[in-house]
Amino acid sequence: MLQLAKFTTRLIALALALAGLTGAAAAFTPASQNDLYEIRLPAYDTLGGQSFGRDVGMLQAAQTLEARYGGRWSVYAWNNLSGTPRHAYGPAVPLAASVGDAAALESLARTVIAANADVLGADNAELRLVAAPHALGKWVAHFQQTVGGIDVAGARLRVAISESGKLLLLGSDCFAEIPLAMAPSLGAAAAEAIAIGALPFDAATDAVTEKPRLLVLPVALSETAVEHHLVWRLTVRTAEPLGKWVTDVDAHTGEILQRLNDIHFAYGGGTAMGAQVYGWCDGESQVAIPYLRINVSGLGSTNSDAAGNWTLAGSGGPRAVTADLFGPYVSVDNFPGANALFSGTVLENLPLTVSFTDLNARQDERDTFDAVNDVHDFFALFDPGFAYPNTRINAYVNRADGYCPGNAWWDGTINFCAAGGGFANTGELQQVVHHEFGHGVQAAILGYQGEQGLGEGNSDILGNLITQDPVIGRGFYTGNCASGIRNSLNTLQYPADVIGQPIHSAGRVIAGFNWDAMVLLQAELGGGAAWNAPGTVASAERWHFGRVLLLPTTQPDQVFATFFADDDNDNLEDGTPHYDSFCAAAENHGFTCPERLIGVLFAHTPVGDTMDTANPYPVTTQVVSTYAPIEASSVTLHWRKDGGAWTAVAMAHDGGDSYSASIPAQESAQIDYYLTAADAIGTVGSEPDGAPAAFHSFMVAWLIDPLESAAGWTVNPDGNDGAAASSAWVHVDPIGSAAQPEDDHTPAGTLCWVTGQANDVDTGRTTLLSPVFDLTGAVSAALRYWKWFVTDSTNDEFDVWLSNDGGATWLRVEHDPNGSPGWESVTHDLAALFGAPALLRIKVTAEDFGAVNEVEAALDDLAILASFDDLTGVGDGLEIAFPVRLEQNRPNPFNPLTEIRYSLPAAGPARLAVYDARP
Repeated sequence: MLQLAKFTTRLIALALALAGLTGAAAAFTPASQNDLYEIRLPAYDTLGGQSFGRDVGMLQAAQTLEARYGGRWSVYAWNNLSGTPRHAYGPAVPLAASVGDAAALESLARTVIAANADVLGADNAELRLVAAPHALGKWVAHFQQTVGGIDVAGARLRVAISESGKLLLLGSDCFAEIPLAMAPSLGAAAAEAIAIGALPFDAATDAVTEKPRLLVLPVALSETAVEHHLVWRLTVRTAEPLGKWVTDVDAHTGEILQRLNDIHFAYGGGTAMGAQVYGWCDGESQVAIPYLRINVSGLGSTNSDAAGNWTLAGSGGPRAVTADLFGPYVSVDNFPGANALFSGTVLENLPLTVSFTDLNARQDERDTFDAVNDVHDFFALFDPGFAYPNTRINAYVNRADGYCPGNAWWDGTINFCAAGGGFANTGELQQVVHHEFGHGVQAAILGYQGEQGLGEGNSDILGNLITQDPVIGRGFYTGNCASGIRNSLNTLQYPADVIGQPIHSAGRVIAGFNWDAMVLLQAELGGGAAWNAPGTVASAERWHFGRVLLLPTTQPDQVFATFFADDDNDNLEDGTPHYDSFCAAAENHGFTCPERLIGVLFAHTPVGDTMDTANPYPVTTQVVSTYAPIEASSVTLHWRKDGGAWTAVAMAHDGGDSYSASIPAQESAQIDYYLTAADAIGTVGSEPDGAPAAFHSFMVAWLIDPLESAAGWTVNPDGNDGAAASSAWVHVDPIGSAAQPEDDHTPAGTLCWVTGQANDVDTGRTTLLSPVFDLTGAVSAALRYWKWFVTDSTNDEFDVWLSNDGGATWLRVEHDPNGSPGWESVTHDLAALFGAPALLRIKVTAEDFGAVNEVEAALDDLAILASFDDLTGVGDGLEIAFPVRLEQNRPNPFNPLTEIRYSLPAAGPARLAVYDARP
């Protein structure tokens, strides 16, 4: 039995807010050249990382605000490095009769800051108001911290006040102290020369597009420690490789600390064109052409209306009519050739249909024009005054340069690649067009793309909302309409699938939250699943205005912002109108729901996965109500096995606020459960919030192996793999890269199997073989594992083979030639594959077929669920024997936590003690 102990020795109260990069842009898929030139700061979970300082700080901040304003207060997120709350809220606090403009907002906000300088770690004299968004009856003042007139990158402070003058929330990422020499040792010109010299810079085609400016850059050293650097920040634009390189040069040492690529990528009638409404996989449909500029000789021009109709007053007989794919919201340009052009003649009182077909326009031109106009119409449903979708954008199609083929990007314009190399024309994939436009929306709201893959995730969300398809880029590969590049219908978790992961991979987690929330709201509000259905619009409105109001730069920030936008009574403490739907979606992906501070409240530690099939599983909780006493008879445990019907069990009252019940022992199963209770006046609550749509789960398995040990596993068992030695499977704590995970999948674990530590698979195959798992006598069995596979080619592959006879014969059960960065769960029904499960063995291969490609694989967290007949007990299967083992604590010395791993042959009591070994 693997055990884990944690110790903490000290409290570090330092702060880090990652730097915001302006003028952001983004590519649809990762660009491999970024690996060569990008220099990224270390990634740490500075918001969710557990520490003594975090726990104490959150408690002290809440208690201070409670003493100051009354009621109960809660801290949603904590900056582990600054020792400040990012979002603190409680009962609405009256400050003024109303707030009518930004000036009144700033005055009130500065009063709040002065009164709470101890909580916020900020001084009004060092704060500059940078934004004052106003929507949904709320104002939010956003301040930038400065030191000696120099901005501290990412150090923001926010105060939210309702139109009725009530304080709603406050939060800060400001640094109380910054020990740093503020006079640069290096001049701007020298910094510019260093930045240029570190890139393949061609003066004929390249330029410094943003001149050096001084910033204070916080650099995280761990989840709880930070150091500050005075830097010159500038942007260098290069044509080859294509990039906008935002570069931070240390103003004292000249070291390049960070470099990121900011390319992330009454005459009248009707209109008609053939467009692939979502992509080539759906075929072409005839659609009207709204918002198209139409020129009539001698009379000028007009735009078609939202239905595609047009009129222009005049008389005088036949007139020439011309139109290209240009309108108030988009101008489409065939990058290497002639643009689409309609030419015809219109007669008085005889409608003319302006049409585009294959004869006068390319398919990608028509699809891109249609897609951008759809984005405009979608935003008009919930924020018609939002400027960005009401502004013309230039769209370039049929490109073969830059990141092409197989890509698209936004850099202030949107750009799409011609087909080639097995990739479809991205200008013919309307969801890809929505995605690239979404990068512009993100930049318009935030000023850059945000951290933790938010730019990619929010761009995917826009495509999901409009197309109602969770698959991003369906049809991206020619001949494949089943899959795309990413899928927002996923079970990925924060922080494991976000921190340290590539941005396209990390973005899938916030996209998963939003997809789940949308589906739940569609069910809650009715009207079906369409881009303009009530649930879709409600989801989009909260997604959009949450970002507009709170300017979230991390994924937990954006989840909280969604709840904030949903609040309709200036009071977050009682939840929000659609709290249960949003909370269920949040918990699906590892995010915390904002605590409801009034009502029926639970304190519960979820049941963990187990291999115990003989004993019941105790479930305990404490439950209280802020309104009235709890009705003891109402406290109920609801549980189910393998997705079946729910069973209700009354929980025993153990005295005080404590209750308990048990779930019967199971041989092998996935158990879901939730708790409910009511108080004496009928107030009802659940744990988790949002139940039964949200619930806790644990697994009862015949085998749960986090793969922290390599015992029994063999690499290259036949000796004929052929891959380079540096490519072989290794059992390590992985070193993160754009292709390889930074962490294993096990939340409390460290080790996993990866193909080459900091190396990918090259020119051959590498094979990993498991020990034999004896499932003889099982009447049903399932295998689950977590895999990671990344490739930049459709020719390389990840395969999983299973044997039911100990390795004599093999059946391939998984073949993945595409890959997707991020940990993914895969399950195989062994009884369906083999009939009677017997001697199970697993073989995993990753293969590079010879080209210079990126091929990286990983394997972790193996589980086998098995049920045996009455004649064969679970004990007759494989017995997993853990040796008695004590490992070196890591890190050593403590920083500020350390982990001590040990194993025992079986479950039993253990005692850990720390002794002073000094003489």
